[in-house]
Amino acid sequence: MYKQTVGFCQKPDSSKRGLVFFIMKLLAQSINFLGIEVAGKEETHLSRPLNFSVDSTTLSGSKTRHQSYLDKGVLNSQQTKKKSRSDGFKARQKVKRHLALLAKEINELELSERLLRCHSRVGFLSCGRHICRIIPNYVCGFKLCPDCARRKSRKRLNKYLPVMSAFVKTHRVEPVHLVLTQTHKKETRKQSVKRLKSAFNNLIRREFWKEHFKGGTWSIEFTKDAEGLHHTHLHIIGFRTRFFDIKYLRSEWFSVTGDSYVLHLDRVTELSKGLQEVFKYITKGMEADDFTAEDLKDFLNLRNTHLFGSFGEFRKFKNDYIVSDDDDGSLPDYYKNGQLVEGCICPSDNCGRTLFDKRASAAGFIKYLKKIEDYAPS
Repeated sequence: MYKQTVGFCQKPDSSKRGLVFFIMKLLAQSINFLGIEVAGKEETHLSRPLNFSVDSTTLSGSKTRHQSYLDKGVLNSQQTKKKSRSDGFKARQKVKRHLALLAKEINELELSERLLRCHSRVGFLSCGRHICRIIPNYVCGFKLCPDCARRKSRKRLNKYLPVMSAFVKTHRVEPVHLVLTQTHKKETRKQSVKRLKSAFNNLIRREFWKEHFKGGTWSIEFTKDAEGLHHTHLHIIGFRTRFFDIKYLRSEWFSVTGDSYVLHLDRVTELSKGLQEVFKYITKGMEADDFTAEDLKDFLNLRNTHLFGSFGEFRKFKNDYIVSDDDDGSLPDYYKNGQLVEGCICPSDNCGRTLFDKRASAAGFIKYLKKIEDYAPS
């Protein structure tokens, strides 16, 4: 029963309620007439960057949402619009020509020649509708070469993914993607890498790390900030044994570096697909399309420096583990195509056509790719 004397418990009058609704409707119509945009729930959501995940733990340990370091496209690659194969091949050729000119400028003539020869002619298996295997006439093996980086990434995925899946299942660990950063300083790229690797080696020797991780793989990535200083950071797929508050790991990282505390942690939720996407992300080639001659000269000082490796119990497990036929199920089809030869049946989308061998120059291969992409099946 309502009391008329109490304002907040007063029974609402139907006439007053109708008047309020009429005023609100009239106000909304006026706003639309004047062209004023009001950010609703959907607009508020879209105001955040779409290519970042907001599901991972924050650095401070609080439960507030934040932008994750890991691009959402890494774990949801099907949502991002990818380049066509012809555009991708053409872009990689352009980067190599740019690097070859820079190498010639700094008097690295042999490197320049190798870059121009790399993938200048290719042999490939095709059914006329798909391309299942590409065999280049020459590979330069240079770390900044985008074509060689793709080949190396696929080989590493073929080698590591079955072992990672087996390690997770046998050791009952959780894979996580960890990014360790360091402060920017005016130094060479080699000095920056040495400082980062030294801090990481000290971190994995600490009791906190040994209690919560059982090894993993690491890869070094380079970028530059607005002031031209090197931003060198470490991507790690670590195998966590139990949950911990991120602020303790941040404290350990600060104690080994002395001035760096920024790190990012993301869980890999899907074992096979998640590991595959994150591993491709951390082993992708470095972007060199905006390199200068000084950048290339600085990078060449890293010729004998490892930028990828494994550590901890996972390293020993990787060396002793023998991949069986049951492990092949964790690899996508295009990583199994290395055994295909002319006369085999095309495995793409249950095609069923017979594969034949073709050879072409880089320009001819791009034209062939465009013909395939323009084909629209009925």
